[in-house]
Amino acid sequence: MKNEARNEMTGYPSIDRPWLKYYSDEAKKTKIPECTIYDYLWESNREHLDNVALNYFGYKIPYRKMFEEINKVAQAFANLGIKENDTTCPEVKTCCAIGRADKDHSQGKLPVVYITLSREKKDKMKLKEELNSLCKQMLPEYMQPIDFVFIDKMPLTANGKVDFHELEGIELSNRL
Repeated sequence: MKNEARNEMTGYPSIDRPWLKYYSDEAKKTKIPECTIYDYLWESNREHLDNVALNYFGYKIPYRKMFEEINKVAQAFANLGIKENDTTCPEVKTCCAIGRADKDHSQGKLPVVYITLSREKKDKMKLKEELNSLCKQMLPEYMQPIDFVFIDKMPLTANGKVDFHELEGIELSNRL
């Protein structure tokens, strides 16, 4: 029996989909693409590779560069022996990266990653070092986090999305 039929909430927004009450019947029936986001973006933009795909902390990144970066990261994972559906860090349950204001940075914001753990790891500093090393191998310098902050629970808004404002209020630990 489906959760909708029992009218019970699972606590997982991707299953409960509480936002659907704001959509029209036509929108609810819209077919969702049966491919990866990468494949969908590639098919939709392969003839517009010089258009801006992302404006990341003031960096205007065209689709061509975005696809190159994605492929570099995928290749780095493959070089490390990581295959599809593998987990590089089983201790990490969920994570969220946001731009934190930084008056000393030319772009005004720096990436910070907030992490909930799937199980308690005794040496969080060692885990921070592992994650930092992994990010340095796989991400361009401007995308590398300045800090990894461990939290007990990811704050959510009433409709089940990550509450970025609450994350911004969490004090940063010592920077890497």
